[in-house]
Parts: sequence; C-alpha cells; structure tokens
Amino acid sequence: MYNESSLIPSVFTKVSAHARSHPTWLYRFVDDGSTDGTPDVIEELLREPNCPPNIILLRRTPNTGKATVIQQSMLSAQEEHLLFTDGDLAYPLELLDQLNDQLSTYDVVIGSRTLANTPQTNIRLVRRILGGGFNFLVRALTGTKHHDTQAGLKGFRNIPANALFRRQKVRNFAFDAELIFLAHRLNLRVGEIAATVEPSHSYKKSKMNLLKDPPRMLMSIVKMRITHRGAKWNDENPVDADPEVRIEICPEAQGLVSSTPSHEPAEIGAEN
Repeated sequence: MYNESSLIPSVFTKVSAHARSHPTWLYRFVDDGSTDGTPDVIEELLREPNCPPNIILLRRTPNTGKATVIQQSMLSAQEEHLLFTDGDLAYPLELLDQLNDQLSTYDVVIGSRTLANTPQTNIRLVRRILGGGFNFLVRALTGTKHHDTQAGLKGFRNIPANALFRRQKVRNFAFDAELIFLAHRLNLRVGEIAATVEPSHSYKKSKMNLLKDPPRMLMSIVKMRITHRGAKWNDENPVDADPEVRIEICPEAQGLVSSTPSHEPAEIGAEN
C-alpha cells in the first residue's frame, strides 16, 4: 500500500472479518514507504484487542513500487499458497478462497475481469480501451491466451512462485504480464477465475498515468519477450538485488513471520 491512509479503516475491517473466518491463513499488509501515515494507522488498528492475531504489517522504506514490493514479499514468504490482491480491495475478499481452491489444480491462478462478464461501469472508457489494447498486444507479442493479465488478484504455489519471481525483471505495471508469460515459458499450469470489481471501487485513484505508463509497459513487454525467450526451469537466475530498503515488522506480530507453511496463503496489498 502507498499513501492510502483514508482507505485503511474500511479495508482493515473487511480484512479482519476474513481473517477471523480463516484462522490458519496469514495476512500481510505491506506498506511501500507511505508518507501520509498509512502504516501508523494500520499499526494502531493491529493493537486493538479484538484484532485477529493472523494479521501483520510490513513497513518498507523507501518507496520502491508495486512490482518490487510484490516480488520481494513473495520471495520471502514460506507459505504453501501465496495470494495477493490490491490494497484498496478492488475485488471481494471471497475471491481469495477461489484462488486458494484452484491452486490444488494449478501452479498459478489469475483473476480475470473479462471472465466476470459484468458491465464495468466504474472504469472510464479510455482506460477500458487502453487496457483492452494492451492485453491484445500482450497476447500478440507473447503468444499467451489470457484476455486480462492486469487484475490485481493472483495466486501461486510456493515453488513455482519462487521460480517466477526470481526471474522477474519488469519494474512497472507490466510485471503481471511478465509473470504470466514466464509461467507459460516454464510450462506451469495457469488457471483463471472470474474477477468481479467491487461496485464501489473507483479507478480514479489509480497510480497509473494513462499517458506515460502504457508506452513504458509496451516497451517492457518487448524487452521481456527477448530477455526470457530461452527461459528454462533449471536456469540459474540470481534475483535482482532489492534496493537499500529497510523492513520493519509490526512488533506485536513478529512471532508469526517465521511460521511454518501451516498458515496457508499470504495476502499482500501493494497498490502503487
């Protein structure tokens, strides 16, 4: 999450309810160097006596961007199933259960707004056109079949996740497409679920610049197509070094961080 202090109370309420009904799951809020007090608000809520014990906060400084946050968080997680969703909860948390269930069959499961087949009235026309155009180019340039690579709702089995995120190079919003392309290059099983956007969600607050980011994303797709053209499962792939980042774990939850895979999925919020 990045500078989302105004959303935290409502988001935390929803996550807490889901955490109570899934006591063996571990939920991670990951703050990416917010400057508006976002992690302070989360930490205060974590201290509430009725807060579920399976929610933790990771505070990262400085800001490094969504792609890096998710990559480093996934590589450090030990759980058997790893799930992430955007920190503004654009999608109902119940979809995490569907992701988790599908991971019994697939190595990677992605949310697809196309499969939802419901009117996306809260998405501006220009965003829909750009998004559709980008996904068309992804399919054309990579040979993958998925009509929506960009939904912030994805799940991975642990070992395949490690193979994918160690190879991740893209640092902008095209990182989702890179992960899916890599999954197919490594012959992983990729499944999809319908991802319905919450009616109350607004894309007006998105950090994406609709003028500058699409060309950068397109160039990233071309570059990663070249970079990963010969990717194989047994390749040596030293992960890019994490920038000079300080990570602080909420003190009340430090005991959970080293937990064994009995805490099945990890939920990561990083909308920036």
